[in-house]
Amino acid sequence: MTQQGKTLIVGAGISGLLAGQILSQAGHLVTILEKSRGVGGRMATRRFNKGIFDHGAQFFTVRNTQFQRWVDHWVQQGIALEWARKFSKPGKTLEGSSHPRYRGLKGMTSIPKELSQGLDIHLQTRVESISNDGEIWTAETADGIDFNATQLVLTAPVPQSLSLLEMGRVPLPKREMKHLQTIQYHPCIAMLVLLDGPSEIPTPGGMKVQSGPIQWLADNTQKGISPHASAVTIHASADFSQQNFDLDPEQLADTLIREAEPWLGASVQGWQLHKWRYSQPVQIYSERFLEIPGSPSLFFAGDAFGGPRVEGAALSGMAVGQYLNTKLRLQSTTFSE
Repeated sequence: MTQQGKTLIVGAGISGLLAGQILSQAGHLVTILEKSRGVGGRMATRRFNKGIFDHGAQFFTVRNTQFQRWVDHWVQQGIALEWARKFSKPGKTLEGSSHPRYRGLKGMTSIPKELSQGLDIHLQTRVESISNDGEIWTAETADGIDFNATQLVLTAPVPQSLSLLEMGRVPLPKREMKHLQTIQYHPCIAMLVLLDGPSEIPTPGGMKVQSGPIQWLADNTQKGISPHASAVTIHASADFSQQNFDLDPEQLADTLIREAEPWLGASVQGWQLHKWRYSQPVQIYSERFLEIPGSPSLFFAGDAFGGPRVEGAALSGMAVGQYLNTKLRLQSTTFSE
């Protein structure tokens, strides 16, 4: 079975969703493929028992005026709000600049869920290879459906995107390939811990530990997303995650819970583990997206292009969406003359 479209986006994180919204709102046909059960990528929220946990991106900041307009809209719609302006460090008072740190109303996933409205998104659709015949891109999926398009935007982590093109035997120009191969990512091991009482993480519920195995602690109950259970997120440091990524989950849990014990303040009732292999890019491409010369059109976008964290990923998706909108509009004008 084959499905045809104008623009195909692989990855339903905030980059892919913003690019898709910009193109869709301009009247272009867009299809988004996502291997996970839900949208958002690392803007992820998980529930188990009565606890609710943001286990990927913990918050986001805004410095760009274009992105600020989107955020203002989300705040007005009631799906985003300010969490805090400063966080604690062990043994220190609140530190940090005074600009807002935003969160999703019911968790970070609230925002990508809103952005997904009205888009043609295929969830739990694993792309196995991407190829082209010189005019059309074809994404072959594990469930036997091929998706065709004349424009392709890859927003997944760069190593994953390169692997899909390699499977489809798509060569890339040496210059662009060199840029893409230098992009690497830090992993992150995330632990979700249910407690039988309040934690001792200081107000407002976020702490930058940044020593030993732990980088970050968050009290999701203080944060305002887990009202019915004391739910703590532990993020391991990049070094610890890199060195122990394949360690047995029980061993990881023992180590991280022991290290976090001074701030837990209550007994652990349960835990889950999530491993982010591509948590944060180590190197950043200098532009907000990369266009591969040639036909059919191919673009790389995501947080390795716009800059790390949520805002960088958003800016990348916005930039490639706006660029493609202009390009497609010009093509339409040319063909109609």
